[in-house]
Amino acid sequence: MRRIVNTRLDPRYVPMLRRNLEEQAEGLADSQADALNDSDHTLTGKRGEPEPATLGLTLYVFEAQRGEEAGGMPGADVGRSPTSRRGSKRRNRKR
Repeated sequence: MRRIVNTRLDPRYVPMLRRNLEEQAEGLADSQADALNDSDHTLTGKRGEPEPATLGLTLYVFEAQRGEEAGGMPGADVGRSPTSRRGSKRRNRKR
């Protein structure tokens, strides 16, 4: 499982970015639906066939409300500025 999160996004950018993410997710979902439902790999229920398996994919775009910590979720790739990464390394060094 993977989550990508930016906890410091300019709120003026959210409507446009959400629209773009949803459009891209729709395209991915259509493509994956075709792959998952390929008739060459779908059982017909004939005698002697193995027990069918179930496999699926869920995509969603979420928006945390002010004060919620979306970046603390397990598996989140949280967007940070390069400065914040360098700063955390400096704090860990011995002086």
